[in-house]
Amino acid sequence: MATLRASMSKVVAMDGRHATVEYKESEFVINGGAFSICTGNGTYQIWVGINWPRLFFIAYVCCDATKAKEELQFCFGGAKKVGWEFNYENFRSDANVVSVWGTCMTAMEHPLAIMSDTSRSQGSATADVTEYGHFWMTDIAMMAQSFVRTCERSNLKTPVETPPAPLAWPMRRR
Repeated sequence: MATLRASMSKVVAMDGRHATVEYKESEFVINGGAFSICTGNGTYQIWVGINWPRLFFIAYVCCDATKAKEELQFCFGGAKKVGWEFNYENFRSDANVVSVWGTCMTAMEHPLAIMSDTSRSQGSATADVTEYGHFWMTDIAMMAQSFVRTCERSNLKTPVETPPAPLAWPMRRR
């Protein structure tokens, strides 16, 4: 995830300034982490995960599913061309929050990372990201930048009190 963190640190907001990006590794079944991307217009949270060969991108947006899909259609248009699929689902009707989650299957025959020779000789477990892996990490960072800029333009907010996560379906009121 170090390569992804480095790529995410290059995210630029609508005003042309670099966003402040914080990362917190998660402890879920799927390897990944939460990114808080702060701009002059607000804080936008996403969760990115890897369960090779599948990649995950999750965000919660304060609106209904129809509006989220409409506002984000061009944001994720380029990502769809390389295999990403997106879903929009209301999960808090009382709070008007939608879960936006994307998945992408990468090619099994092209690993995203390989064990480094240094780690093998020293008995540690580190991996070097392959060129193929760099493509996907950059793609995710571009998608995150597009997401932030679209949210800024459309005045969409992400709920700060509920960071996105895999399989973390909030309890519904009955």
